[in-house]
Amino acid sequence: FGTAMIPRQWTQFDRLEPDERERHFERTRREHRAIHDAIAARDAKAAQRAMRLHLSRSYKRFEQLRDGAWK
Repeated sequence: FGTAMIPRQWTQFDRLEPDERERHFERTRREHRAIHDAIAARDAKAAQRAMRLHLSRSYKRFEQLRDGAWK
């Protein structure tokens, strides 16, 4: 699903150092887990908050990678 939303060539993960790449994927996994847990708990408000947070953070990360300003 991820590559359907943001093709890998756009994100330029190859420019990241291995530890930066792992931190990125760990943050993404935590965000996905929060979404999953809220849905599993049938907590619509928490799921909505988690999804909005994930999307806003993902957009910021994408912009940083695209612009070469990854931190």
